[in-house]
Amino acid sequence: MELMFEIVRILDKHSLINAESYQCTYETDFDKGLAPGYYAVLWDTQSGTLSYDVTAQFLRPCASRTQATDLVERAKHPYYVPADAQSANALGRPMLPHSATQHVC
Repeated sequence: MELMFEIVRILDKHSLINAESYQCTYETDFDKGLAPGYYAVLWDTQSGTLSYDVTAQFLRPCASRTQATDLVERAKHPYYVPADAQSANALGRPMLPHSATQHVC
């Protein structure tokens, strides 16, 4: 599975700033929206769509763009094991046991 990543900044439960500095709306599977912060967004390139909707996976709120970029670089590594269920599901990898959870962002 080939993945495409982008770093975005979530402003509120409907808006984000994308990598090109455009303000866009986004959708999730749930109504609450995402917590404000920087997220690594990923898509499966085989899906053919790169929209900020339910086809996108938003990985963790990070405090800075640098932290989100570091998360992307770690996630690209074949031995990276996600510490949270959402990231594990998005990357198609097993999650770390709860006792071994690493808080990166």
